[in-house]
Amino acid sequence: RHPLRYPLPSPRKVRGMLVLMSVLVLMHLLLWWLTAAPALAPALLVFGVWCLAMHLLWHLNVWPEGTFLYWSGTNWAWQRGDGQDASDVIERLSIAIDFQVAILLKADGLADRRAGWLLLMRRSNPESWPGIRRVLYSSLVADDEQASDKM
Repeated sequence: RHPLRYPLPSPRKVRGMLVLMSVLVLMHLLLWWLTAAPALAPALLVFGVWCLAMHLLWHLNVWPEGTFLYWSGTNWAWQRGDGQDASDVIERLSIAIDFQVAILLKADGLADRRAGWLLLMRRSNPESWPGIRRVLYSSLVADDEQASDKM
């Protein structure tokens, strides 16, 4: 098992994608409001929920710029900068969604918070994409087998 580093996308790009998706949702909401002509109260409620979602999205706590997901050969961590910075070990990593071109990971036990979300995207490093996917799946299967052996 060899060490492996994979760059996480820029937090600005991730926020930009989420804002774009939320604008598309807003356009659908406006279309619904114009075609279905709901009463004012449900329309205001839906718009209020959308505004709350935008607020949460704007203040989403994501990884710092220049962060890497790091596999040491035995455990996962995230590194900031050029790899010389200290790594924060991830106690448990799980795949939430695999889109083939992007993988959303749930990281439990990060140093600065109990759980967090990490996004890997193929375009961050296309040459290493097959390798990071293999290591992710093989390490997570090994973790599951070790957990079931303890029971």
